[in-house]
Amino acid sequence: ARAFATAETLWTRVLRGEPENAVAAANLGAALLEREPERARGLLERALAKDPGRHTAAYHLGLLAERAGRLDEALARYRDATRARPS
Repeated sequence: ARAFATAETLWTRVLRGEPENAVAAANLGAALLEREPERARGLLERALAKDPGRHTAAYHLGLLAERAGRLDEALARYRDATRARPS
């Protein structure tokens, strides 16, 4: 739990200084998946809006959709993540 708190603090600071940073938004969203899923979703969507090739954001959005029972959305997000992921 401490590692996630540290990651949350780090990426929150980065986003304050660089609000357009897709990497920071995706990583903060990933850190918040368990504790604040709706906030995580917003950050992950923000990351994808800034960088449509951000495969980690698509993957984590897939996880959130799967957990919520939105399986068609989850599958689409996982496919996006697979297409965006570098070889």
